[in-house]
Amino acid sequence: MAGSVGKTGLCLAAVLLVTAWLSVPVYAEEDEFPEGMTEQEKQQLLDEMQEDIDRDAPYTIGSNPAGSIYDGIEDEDARNLIREMLPSDEILDRFVEDSDHRVMPLAGFQTGFDRGSGLYRYILSTGSALCLSTPMGSWADHAVALMPEGGMSIFAVTRDGEDVTASCDEEGHYFFRETGQYAFIAHGDQAEQRSYISGTFRIVSTQIPVTESFLWAPESYEVASVLVDHRPVEVKDGKYLELIQDGLYEVSFRPKSRITGLPEDFSETFVRDTTPPSIKWDGEIHNGMFTGEVAFDVSEKDAQVEILYNGQPAVSPTHVLAAAGHYYITVSDATGNMRFYSFVIERRGEIPWKLVGICAAVLLLAAAALVFTAGQRIRVR
Repeated sequence: MAGSVGKTGLCLAAVLLVTAWLSVPVYAEEDEFPEGMTEQEKQQLLDEMQEDIDRDAPYTIGSNPAGSIYDGIEDEDARNLIREMLPSDEILDRFVEDSDHRVMPLAGFQTGFDRGSGLYRYILSTGSALCLSTPMGSWADHAVALMPEGGMSIFAVTRDGEDVTASCDEEGHYFFRETGQYAFIAHGDQAEQRSYISGTFRIVSTQIPVTESFLWAPESYEVASVLVDHRPVEVKDGKYLELIQDGLYEVSFRPKSRITGLPEDFSETFVRDTTPPSIKWDGEIHNGMFTGEVAFDVSEKDAQVEILYNGQPAVSPTHVLAAAGHYYITVSDATGNMRFYSFVIERRGEIPWKLVGICAAVLLLAAAALVFTAGQRIRVR
């Protein structure tokens, strides 16, 4: 028995010694410590190293931090492992071949102005140029000409997000007349250029107001002065103008630099309108209901009025509504501002059916009450 206990004790002691040995982290060999250090100093150095590791380690025990698969392997093995993770050269070549004809770097260009023709010129380093009758990014109240020269070609043009088929003369000049927001892409015919110019312009009309909240200065220009309904407005930032109020805008611009030779009398005029038209009713409305016929006037003479009578389209050239029923009216202007009205017209002197039903129900209840009371008073002898 004593022998068994002794063997068991030796085994436990051996296990504890092995466990203790395994639990002590090995940071360095004995010969890595400076000469002359005592055991206590060595242990203190090891403790400080452990504290630094615990403080800086971003991961807990058992985690697999990114990049840990490269720990302990040779540089060549790491390069091979990375190479296996990347797409093959064949796949990369096919991707480049497929996308190269669609991806072109944005070109740097110089801005100039030809006073003889009155055209703004945007010139690439190769000599190709794109000419516009208005500055790039501007709002024009007239037709705009887009003229490529020196090997430049128009790749695509859109108006309000839709592709545009523009008219082109014999010299390759394009002309745009309809109002809207235009965007275009032009590039050189030479394949080695691999560059393009992308720009915008807008054609506006004083008869068709805009609803935008910001106006950005055209290419190479900055906002100089602003009049709203002929009253001056403070310019806070020359890069853009915040359109806060409705009215007639007269905006003047000046070149950012005199080196370009751009004209200084460039300006834009447009009307901003974000207020929907309204209807004035000749009559009083109570709880969404008119009694008898009702006449109306629209605040804007060119506003469009759409009438739904009991869910069906209807018209009223005289602006007088007389038929009893439910109306849903939409009034809108050319800018797209809209206002809605919904109401019911009742015939004059007509007793509403709901009121008739309530009265009939009350009479029936009163009659029933009388019959019941009379029955209670009858005595049989």
